[in-house]
Amino acid sequence: MSKAESKKRIIRRKINRRINMISNIVFVLLVMILVIGSIIHLFTKKNEYREMGIEQFKAANYEEALKLFDKSLDCNQWFSDATNVDICLYKAEAYIKLEKYEEAGNTYKFILDKYKKRYYNEEEINFMISLTDALMRYEEGKYISAVLTFVDAVDRGYTGASIFAAICYNHMDQYDDMIKYYDIYKNSYGANSCLYYQYSSYYAKQNNFEEALKYANEGVNCSDSVYIDELKYLQVLCYTKLADYNTAYSYVKDYVAQYPNDSRGKELYDYLDTRINIKTKPVNNFFGISNEDVTEENINSNEEN
Repeated sequence: MSKAESKKRIIRRKINRRINMISNIVFVLLVMILVIGSIIHLFTKKNEYREMGIEQFKAANYEEALKLFDKSLDCNQWFSDATNVDICLYKAEAYIKLEKYEEAGNTYKFILDKYKKRYYNEEEINFMISLTDALMRYEEGKYISAVLTFVDAVDRGYTGASIFAAICYNHMDQYDDMIKYYDIYKNSYGANSCLYYQYSSYYAKQNNFEEALKYANEGVNCSDSVYIDELKYLQVLCYTKLADYNTAYSYVKDYVAQYPNDSRGKELYDYLDTRINIKTKPVNNFFGISNEDVTEENINSNEEN
């Protein structure tokens, strides 16, 4: 082998060693990048934020829950689509609790657009979109177009929708259906002052004042007081219609003292006052005499004249 060829071989070996060294360095760098990327994208605070959000959701702190759910979604963690769908479902429910129905519907639509179908039940997501649409129509007073969706929701097991179905039927004057769905709601969640007011009003409209009074009496003892004024008015009305004027009068005095600007209570008070405090003074004093003048001597005197 000539000196020139030997020199070329040495140079080639040096070049190959450099290439191998550079390849090894690149490989190590790629491995390091992959490891660092894995650490960044596999070990995030996504699940921590999610758990904190669920905790706030269960405590009915829905605004705070939404902030935490958004933080969780912002964590760009690999292989987390199933978790993200679960977070979005919580978000949508939180929006419904806050009566932000459009935002809830958009969240369900985001799930359909963003994630593969294997992570959710497409039929249920589409139904929830229709339910949020019905809730928006309900807010607009479009009860006829919304009620069937609420009925469908109850049939699917979403018993919370029964309260909306009942109120729709109330506005549609379909009272038997109204009571049916109020019963479903009461059996699932118990009664509150609103529910007792609706029952009492229904029976009062049917002139069944005994039953109406029963629900009004139960309603005023509820832990919440949202409809307490209406229930107290119904108590007075029922006792009046049942001709229990003494009890009605004692209730109406308290009512007008507590709600002095309620004209309905004032009217009942004036009526009951005439039943309890019967006036002996003539309404039309044709003879020009007062109660104090009505004595046997005066009557005899008037007869002689």
